[in-house]
Amino acid sequence: MRLNMQYDPVPTLERVSQPVLALFGELDSNVTPQENLGPMKEALQRGGNRNVTLKVIPGADHGLNPFDPANPRVPLHRRKGSVPQVWETVRQWLAENGRPEPKERQ
Repeated sequence: MRLNMQYDPVPTLERVSQPVLALFGELDSNVTPQENLGPMKEALQRGGNRNVTLKVIPGADHGLNPFDPANPRVPLHRRKGSVPQVWETVRQWLAENGRPEPKERQ
């Protein structure tokens, strides 16, 4: 955890030239959208990346799981499922960016 806290992603983000989709949980208290969306977008733009999609997923936590305010102490690794909007957003972004839609698992 200490390594992550000291890591500055800006130099790396400034070198990313591929299309970017970044999803943030609205209720994420580890990587808050309010503090991280702006700097991420600015770093990608400074690097010349023009295909950047940054989305905040309502009701989602750090793992993009549904956050239950009635049970806020449930650890991230014990939370189940993802907010439905996560996969809808990924599928739409893939379709818009020329990637085939993933096949359903059987």
